[in-house]
Amino acid sequence: MFFTEPFPNQHVVIYSLLAGAVGTIGIMLLYYAMSIGVMSIAAPVAALLGAAIPVIFGIFTEGLPEYLTLIGFAFALFAVWMISSADAD
Repeated sequence: MFFTEPFPNQHVVIYSLLAGAVGTIGIMLLYYAMSIGVMSIAAPVAALLGAAIPVIFGIFTEGLPEYLTLIGFAFALFAVWMISSADAD
């Protein structure tokens, strides 16, 4: 055989399939939001959520991140607010 690593166990395969399904649904929802709404709102919100979900998971599993990281997320929230409140001329 070409592969020297053992086949992943059942839990890893199930998590991988679930992650692929959720990612597919997420990208479909992103495209749907962009097609019915203002793209300048949907894209930054999706990007912020894509970065915030791992941070929230990390908070529950490893504790709070450093203050500089929290300040960065505050700036990201502020940027999304600024972008979404701008006129769509």
